[in-house]
Amino acid sequence: MSGYGIDAPFVRDLAPTQIARNQAFFNTLVWDVNRNFQVGFEVDYRKASYIRFLDNEGVNFMTQFVWKF
Repeated sequence: MSGYGIDAPFVRDLAPTQIARNQAFFNTLVWDVNRNFQVGFEVDYRKASYIRFLDNEGVNFMTQFVWKF
């Protein structure tokens, strides 16, 4: 599963320290190893633009292990 999201409010409605634009892209992979065990992996890329502060961006890596009983 993949997805993309964006939040871009009107700058005139924001305080100087708030995020002016926020973007996120993700890709998720889930594998059912067997009936009782599941493995997942997700990669996120996020970018935030601020009004007063420096812009910020980063990549997150997440893993998931599920044991069903």
